Amino acid sequence: MLFNGFEMERFVATPETRGDHSAGRARTTRERKGVAHAINAVRAHNAKDEDPWRLVVLGEGPQRRSLEALAAGDPLIEFLGAPSDEEKRRWLRRRMP
Repeated sequence: MLFNGFEMERFVATPETRGDHSAGRARTTRERKGVAHAINAVRAHNAKDEDPWRLVVLGEGPQRRSLEALAAGDPLIEFLGAPSDEEKRRWLRRRMP
């Protein structure tokens, strides 16, 4: 997931890497793009005992506690807090395997 106003120039210089994750921001309040939907999707998919998905949520916001409660301690859903600009670029330049 990428946020509105994504500045491509800042991220092009960061090398692409491969990873088994999806990154999203905890601050979004739009229901159609909400992290809660991603958490529910990851938990529903992983409950089917298929190839598990991992979700990494970057950022801080007023919804973090409720989102962590929704994740219910799922070890495949990780909340990392507010990343530095460099960390954000590294996460967003990772490619799925």
